[in-house]
Amino acid sequence: MIIHIFVKPNQKKDEIVLLKNIITVKIKAAPQKGEANNYLVKYLSSIFHISKTNIQVIKGLTSNHKTISMEISESEFESKICKISSF
Repeated sequence: MIIHIFVKPNQKKDEIVLLKNIITVKIKAAPQKGEANNYLVKYLSSIFHISKTNIQVIKGLTSNHKTISMEISESEFESKICKISSF
């Protein structure tokens, strides 16, 4: 599945916020030397219970707007995102 997200690094806590069909992922990691991208993959892996190798940043390595490839079904993704997102 391909998803488009907005990432906010240097946050106080990790969380996923869904607002008007825009997925914002807040992470604690700093945007330095790929640290935030690696942290993002690790965080998404723990949230969606899939291997880190099944998640890739395919676009936006140096941007806050990222395109992510995840080995997860659309229905499973939607179910989990609705349960974990903050409103």
